Amino acid sequence: MIQDSVLLIDVNKRLFVNLNDAGSRDCTLLIRKVVAQYQHSYLMCLSGYGDADMINFYDESGVFIVPPASQKPPVGRQMSLRALSPGIGNVTPFSSFHSYQRTDSIWAQNYVTPLDEYSRGFDHKNHNFIPAFSHVDCVTGEVTPLNPESMETVVRRPEDFGDNWSDGLERGEIDKLSNYFRGKERVRDYLSFINFRVGGRDNFISLDGKQDRGITFEVPRNSLMIAIDYEIFDDLLIGNFMKTTLHKMGSLYDGDFNFAVTKFGDNGRVNTHREVDTYLCEYRRRAGADWYYHHLYESLLDRVRSRTIAYLPRESPTWRVAYQLYRMLVAPPH
Repeated sequence: MIQDSVLLIDVNKRLFVNLNDAGSRDCTLLIRKVVAQYQHSYLMCLSGYGDADMINFYDESGVFIVPPASQKPPVGRQMSLRALSPGIGNVTPFSSFHSYQRTDSIWAQNYVTPLDEYSRGFDHKNHNFIPAFSHVDCVTGEVTPLNPESMETVVRRPEDFGDNWSDGLERGEIDKLSNYFRGKERVRDYLSFINFRVGGRDNFISLDGKQDRGITFEVPRNSLMIAIDYEIFDDLLIGNFMKTTLHKMGSLYDGDFNFAVTKFGDNGRVNTHREVDTYLCEYRRRAGADWYYHHLYESLLDRVRSRTIAYLPRESPTWRVAYQLYRMLVAPPH
């Protein structure tokens, strides 16, 4: 339902499960059944500190909000947990090696995960860690690190991509923005405004939601209008050069803003309440038992994460007990 895909590949009776950045939402049980048929399975998935999402947030006073990625959580532990639920034996980092190069986003390079961090905290008792950029012999199972040379990051100006931060909106473009967001009814009915600060000027789009609840995006005109014209707003979010301020919101996922705009709307092509409801019902039908698995167990796991693991001192005795409980909840039945 979030328009991501999972790819399973059989190579000489070895199963490669490419979760990319999709996770196993609504297909964990299905993947688990397939994995159980193989002696050798390999998980490839997005992982890292968390910069592969919008982290360029500012408070209403204009002060930068340090992202959770600054805490540099053990990435290996995160990857082990992802492999635990579908029962996959081998794990390798994948789709995680981006680099920022614009002068207005190069700051985010501080939150990119170094290669040697992917194994930190990894559960070597239950899984086998394969370093990124490795060759797997699908006859013998032998793993050979390729050790490619690191690419040099060439820092480039926003103007190289057509972005001039001093450019303002042109005639008719505020109407384009209004039509785009008002057409997404979940967004229209949840927020009272979206403000685009372009070329130093505020451009408010009036919506129908709760008073004073909204978002301010400070963004160069060219990239903004490309994202609107091609309906690829998600690309603008994850570029991390656009500055975002939330007003009476906890995150961009409140009210399904992120999903309603980028997943349901831009990618799924559904915008009205009726279209989205029909769309979600269809994906629920396709998922079958997996839908119930995720919506029942994920809510329980979220409580364990939010009320115990997230607030306890790392590696304290109580944290370790809570972490083991978490592992028991996500582990597949034998």
